[in-house]
Amino acid sequence: MKKFFIILSIVTLSLSKSEAQDSSIVLTASRDWEFLYVKSETDSVWLPASADLNIYSSLLKNKIIGDPYYSSNADSLEWVQHREWKFRTHFSVSENVLNKKHLSMIFNGLDIYADVFLNGKKILQADNFFRTWEADAKKNLQTENDLLIVFKPVKETSDTFRNALPYTLPGSEYVFTRKPAFQFGWDFAPDLLPCGIIKQIELVYWDDFRFDDIQLHQEFLNDTVAKLSADIFYENNLQGNVELRITDTVQHKTFFTRIIELNDFGKTTVHFEIKNPKRWWCNGYGEPFLYHLKFDLIYYNADTLFSVVRNYGARTIELVQTPDSIGSSFYFKLNGIQIFIKGANYVPSDILMRENFMTERNHELILDAQRAHMNMLRVWGGGTYADENFLNDCDENGIMVWQDFPFACSMYPADSIFIDMVSDEIKENVLRIRNHPSLAMWCGNNEIQEGWFNWDWQTQFHISKTDSLRMWSDYENLFTKKIPELLNQYDSQTPYWQSSPSIGWGHKESFEQGDSHYWGVWWGLEPFDSYITHTGRFVCEYGFQSFPSMNCLKQFLKPEELYLYSPALRVHQKHPTGFETIQTYLKRGFDSTTNFSDYVYLSQLLQARGMSTAIESHRRAMPYCMGTLYWQLNDCWPAISWSSIDFSGEKKCFYYNLNRLYNTFLLSTVKHENKIECWIVSDSLKDCKAEMKLQLWKFSGELVWEKKIPVEVAAQSSEVYYSLALDSLLKKYDSTEIVIHSELISGEKKLSYSDYFFCAPKNLKLENPKLKFKVERNKDYKMPTSITVSCKKPVIDVYFFSEAKNGNSLGMDLNDNFINIFPDEKVKLNVVVMSASSSNDSDFVNCNVLMKCLNNQK
Repeated sequence: MKKFFIILSIVTLSLSKSEAQDSSIVLTASRDWEFLYVKSETDSVWLPASADLNIYSSLLKNKIIGDPYYSSNADSLEWVQHREWKFRTHFSVSENVLNKKHLSMIFNGLDIYADVFLNGKKILQADNFFRTWEADAKKNLQTENDLLIVFKPVKETSDTFRNALPYTLPGSEYVFTRKPAFQFGWDFAPDLLPCGIIKQIELVYWDDFRFDDIQLHQEFLNDTVAKLSADIFYENNLQGNVELRITDTVQHKTFFTRIIELNDFGKTTVHFEIKNPKRWWCNGYGEPFLYHLKFDLIYYNADTLFSVVRNYGARTIELVQTPDSIGSSFYFKLNGIQIFIKGANYVPSDILMRENFMTERNHELILDAQRAHMNMLRVWGGGTYADENFLNDCDENGIMVWQDFPFACSMYPADSIFIDMVSDEIKENVLRIRNHPSLAMWCGNNEIQEGWFNWDWQTQFHISKTDSLRMWSDYENLFTKKIPELLNQYDSQTPYWQSSPSIGWGHKESFEQGDSHYWGVWWGLEPFDSYITHTGRFVCEYGFQSFPSMNCLKQFLKPEELYLYSPALRVHQKHPTGFETIQTYLKRGFDSTTNFSDYVYLSQLLQARGMSTAIESHRRAMPYCMGTLYWQLNDCWPAISWSSIDFSGEKKCFYYNLNRLYNTFLLSTVKHENKIECWIVSDSLKDCKAEMKLQLWKFSGELVWEKKIPVEVAAQSSEVYYSLALDSLLKKYDSTEIVIHSELISGEKKLSYSDYFFCAPKNLKLENPKLKFKVERNKDYKMPTSITVSCKKPVIDVYFFSEAKNGNSLGMDLNDNFINIFPDEKVKLNVVVMSASSSNDSDFVNCNVLMKCLNNQK
């Protein structure tokens, strides 16, 4: 799929064609940077910095530290965050640039408390990770220049603000610092506080005109016309008229061409229309169609003052909350259509926030989300704002974005200094994000309202009644006044939700209205079946941990550390009772094992079973429940966590299960009272005629019963289409020896399938399936391209993986995996991609393709 980025191309700011030139110099790309390493009070040295200009990467490049992600290294690196670090570079500029009327330096991302010096003069003091900074460079710029950036230690600097308060704020270690909170340590992330230059530094120069931004507004939309306005922001000293052209770069259509007059106010607004607009739809409901609008501003002598492309998606989005007999609805309408939300929570894909790494990884994650039939990602409030590449990918793949503001799990100050700081931050990011069609909602914070009312902070932090009233007043000032005011001014069209969740999961009201974070499973140690009886109107957090793949573990642990509860493995488990919780649930359902590789495999089966129970119950409850966003899509480092895709990019069993769980049609078989019920859930906007085929198999390989039922599945519906009395069935057959396999078929296409087991996996009397598989390989590299599988007896949770013959770690991504296969099937699995821990192509040559299944765990 072709990828479109928002491109800012600012050219020819003079009045002469002969002097046309780019108006900026990037100071962070392909340029030599150094950092100062202080060995002792009397010994320091400037060393080459890493390309990403991150302090941990730079220390690793110079072999001062080991890889923070490897083994137990993370626990020995606390000293890094308590030091001051300096980065510097030298650059030259031409006399032509120096003679420009205006010279500015733009710092698109500094992490975080930074003093910036140009040729020895301080030009900027930065204190917000989430902001862009600009400093006038006209007075200090020379032909030869030295740029120095001094980063102060985060915790020591924030202590100054914390100590100024007469009381302690819950979570106060990070609340004063506008930096991703999860970097201070979370239950899936280590305490690693990097500093550095996280985005480009640019030297921008101009004479009489400088383009700043374009903001699009959709003022009206129906099937006949989209009425738009564009606010063009600039700095201007030119006189006379200019021509503005608005065209579509793909369709080659012109929507607007007119002579306009520039002014001294720095803003011009124009109105234009798109006839018969094609709508933008989320994944699964239609095409995420984008208009690629190009704005050209042309001076009278044909000089182009600027040329900018903005993507536009014609769509409307609503959050509907209507009181009903139980509580209140909570669902999204896209283009007037009620959408069942299927997705996940996204956390930053790198704890160190390395931009190039994250851009590549996020691109793959969004494609993975699209392939898994997701239509929304929640950008979690303990991380950061979605960047342009992330949003562009979501625009193109039909993934709606729920964007939390980066406030999480703590009370925050509300003095004038803090409010002014976050107001500037919010304005900048709202203006940047609001034009993306993928943006579906702003949310004020993650779990602060729940924490205040349900986590007993008042007792834990010895908060007096007076201070308690002040803290809550500060909360309301930020989240019910200031943020709504800013959104009303800059993005009144996008829904705003104050805090997620609105009510804690310990209260029954949380299942009757608003959004819900349900943690009775995992935190509450409740059985997986609790998901069935605890379904909310919109469930946007729930989850269960599992181990990453052996491929991931082998990349980040030494061979001698690959055993359960090894000290190094414990470093990668950040939940205080994570190992114990996994083991508690594992004992309930599976046979115990002392084999580490088998334990990893079983942990993923366990996670998949729990999450499948949750998602199926959420979808069956439609339209009472209208959304399910599991915790969490991805990892920020190699961890034992709730993710469905581990840090190496390997898909877990749960992710592969999403092929079925999030598909347009879901066949769900569940026990209700003394019956087995077969549900069909449809998100399709059209009715569908199909056939439901039910089979009862013995694990011995005998098909003992089969039934075919014609069904007419209504659009956007959830209904029971067949039920079976449990007592009569179990009088004939042993519950440990049978499985019901169901399929929903339309023509030649299998729309969905479901397998129902009558007891826990540890009690199933599985037999040797006599499984056979054939590996097709690429002729040139002998790399696996497909696997064809058949069996004589039912095989459960068969998992294929690869290993290099030389011992290097390999990853193998199939179009499906961890599947059940029955004797009347021959299944072909296609290899989507293979990856190696080294860059050696020989790793793939005749690599081993191996298999695990639940049958061979018996």
